[in-house]
Amino acid sequence: MYGDLFEMYLSFKAILETKMESFTASLHDSNSESSLDGSSNSRQNNLPNLSLPTFSGQYEDWNSFKDRFESMVGSRTNLPLVDKLQYLNNCLKGEAAKLLSNIPIHGGNYVRAWDRLRSRFDNKRVIIHAHLDRLHGLKPVLRECARGLEQLRSAANKSKRCRPSSSELTPILRMLP
Repeated sequence: MYGDLFEMYLSFKAILETKMESFTASLHDSNSESSLDGSSNSRQNNLPNLSLPTFSGQYEDWNSFKDRFESMVGSRTNLPLVDKLQYLNNCLKGEAAKLLSNIPIHGGNYVRAWDRLRSRFDNKRVIIHAHLDRLHGLKPVLRECARGLEQLRSAANKSKRCRPSSSELTPILRMLP
């Protein structure tokens, strides 16, 4: 009887050791695969894929693009500069893409490309004028309809979100007629 129990013990021990090795190997594999921000794929599978923002050169869209791109790509310290530049180029369309079309893809050019975009589009006076033009260009809501009111609300909220501080606005208002 003791011999049978000992054999069962050894067989269960071998099975458990095999299972532990398998479990440890799978745990190691899932930890070695990492996403853009260094988190494991097991956690990433629970989250939807985030699409990077796009920017076509519209001044009123610059602040939103800048903030989103910086938080998703630009602030990543574990991402090589050449990859950041490639992501940046993939996000740009139209006039913004043309602005960087002559910059070669290599790591040293990411800062140069980002600075070129900022010097062109991070102009508070032009951004404010673009938002004012958008608001002035809205068609009047002649009758109460959901679509017209929603467009008006959406445009007003978009302009309100990018509103500069009063200290930034004062010199600009002095330049207006």
